[in-house]
Amino acid sequence: MNYEDFKTIVLERRSVRNFTEQEVAIEDIREIIDCARYAPSDTNSQTWKFIAIRNTEKIKHIEQLTWDQLHLRAAAAEEKGLSREARMLVRSFGPYATAFSDAPVLIICLATPYESKFRDRIFDPIELVDDAVWAEEGIKSSCLASQNLMLAAHARGLATVR
Repeated sequence: MNYEDFKTIVLERRSVRNFTEQEVAIEDIREIIDCARYAPSDTNSQTWKFIAIRNTEKIKHIEQLTWDQLHLRAAAAEEKGLSREARMLVRSFGPYATAFSDAPVLIICLATPYESKFRDRIFDPIELVDDAVWAEEGIKSSCLASQNLMLAAHARGLATVR
């Protein structure tokens, strides 16, 4: 692949919020997850796990769980006197947080804790950094893997939403 082809993939990828009911082949799912696992990670720790859900009822259930949590968080904000923010969370952010609801496949990227022989043998014994840094490391690496996944999906003609 030349640079221009790569640049086209990067520049043309978009987050979509309207999906077709067209089924996504298992081979496509495997391929884009395989591309995701080649993302860089600190000491090749690969701090991610992927879950692919093809059952539309389960996807709708996850959407409902998301809405339930948003409403709980909004209620907690309301109790703190943050009524405006609570409304914005549900009305403005809610549709973004559940944009996956009509997708034929939902691929969830889970950030796992940073584990490596370097941490166990070197970093932790000398107290190189606080534990919070390791928690963030898993999230950072998982974000890189997610980007690989979204770019690979786009290159295969599939749409994604972040």
